Amino acid sequence: MLAGIGASWYTWIEQGRAKNVSPEILGAVAHVLKLDEAQCRYVMRLAGYAPPRRPRPVAESGRRLCATVVDGFLPGPAYVIDRYWDVVAANQAAVDLLGLDGPHPNYLEMLFLDPLAASRFPCWSRDAADAVSQFRAQSGEFLGDPRLTALVGHLGEGSRIFADLWTEHRVSDAAGQGLVVRHPGLGQVSFTQIRLDLALCPGHQLILLSPHGGGAADQPAPLARSVGVPA
Repeated sequence: MLAGIGASWYTWIEQGRAKNVSPEILGAVAHVLKLDEAQCRYVMRLAGYAPPRRPRPVAESGRRLCATVVDGFLPGPAYVIDRYWDVVAANQAAVDLLGLDGPHPNYLEMLFLDPLAASRFPCWSRDAADAVSQFRAQSGEFLGDPRLTALVGHLGEGSRIFADLWTEHRVSDAAGQGLVVRHPGLGQVSFTQIRLDLALCPGHQLILLSPHGGGAADQPAPLARSVGVPA
């Protein structure tokens, strides 16, 4: 009623049975439901009103540029992920801090399938929920993609927690948020996690971890500097 549409029509929209729903109607529903910007964008993508970014394979020159960018952020941790959250490039600080090793690391596989992840992230439950809600928001551009379906199935089979979080359909698109990591030498270190879209590589994001200082006060300066923490 508040959105100015009938109950039957609204029910059809929720069920995915309504045809030719205008962006104005969706906007009115989103306003009434107090959806935030990320949730509104997700709804519009599902309805086909937000043109998807067309991913394209990253050329070798693009990969080299990604590697140069993340290495330029040293000693701070930095890495680049594609739309499946495969880690395209990561500097050594990010590899050591987050466990992004192996020939083809994937951030979600590290977070949900690596048995060391829960001890690496003191706020793992929060971080896991945040990651799934962000991935859900981004996946609105390519739902039905076979690779996405396979990845979600693989993660769901390996982690009941991921499966439960995915079925909640929570959506978030926080560009900057906190991340706490337990470093073997520094203890718990707090970072601001900044996500930046790469125009050169559509569908790719650069993630920068800017430290707050955390547990570095009593540690040797070289150790603290290894992850960019002011000693």
